[in-house]
Amino acid sequence: MNNKQSTCEKIHNVFSNFESMLDFFKDKTAEYELKMGDCCFRLCIYRTKNGLELTRSDGYRAAVIGYDNMGRLLVKNEMLIYRGLDGKAAYKSVHGMLRGVTFTDVIVTNGRIEKLGITNHGFTSEKIPAVIYLAVRRRRRGCYIATCVYHAYDCPKVWTLRRFRDNILAKTWYGRMFIRIYYAVSPALVRCFGKKQWFLKLFRDFLDRIITYLNQRGIGDNFYSGE
Repeated sequence: MNNKQSTCEKIHNVFSNFESMLDFFKDKTAEYELKMGDCCFRLCIYRTKNGLELTRSDGYRAAVIGYDNMGRLLVKNEMLIYRGLDGKAAYKSVHGMLRGVTFTDVIVTNGRIEKLGITNHGFTSEKIPAVIYLAVRRRRRGCYIATCVYHAYDCPKVWTLRRFRDNILAKTWYGRMFIRIYYAVSPALVRCFGKKQWFLKLFRDFLDRIITYLNQRGIGDNFYSGE
């Protein structure tokens, strides 16, 4: 039995099918981060309301729709997000650029998945290894308005809001007061109205406008690990 077959078997022992992988990522995120001077390389796999999404710190995103019998993740809607000259986000289709992400290993300790190993596609820096191990962490399960509206704690729009919270609001006394009020009030609002379509539409439209404004002023929507 060769290494590729044994790795494939190991993956299938952990994830019996793609649905079990989706279920695993319901409350978890797998991520890798490497500091390189003033830059930081990140790669992340997380759950959204539409399934799994893979992102890289260079703006690459792809929807994960399954994996084949060799352990390769199957992706679609590959996009590269970048900033135009006007400061607004622009999207470029890069279908075929990644050509799939291959699972190379699954690290299990005491019956718990701790790391996912994948091949390094798309980056050639000597500092980034050929096999990247993504640490699996449990997401904080906060029932707050943004998480409720976008059906995910880890997604680009929520990353923008969390970055704004930590880098802008938290720097002033009135911003910190707003944060405290928000975290005191929003769980009750979500419990009462979180499944109401009018509530979701009202706050989605409101938050979409705020997020667009923040993105245009340089607050990024790339992966953010701050809680």
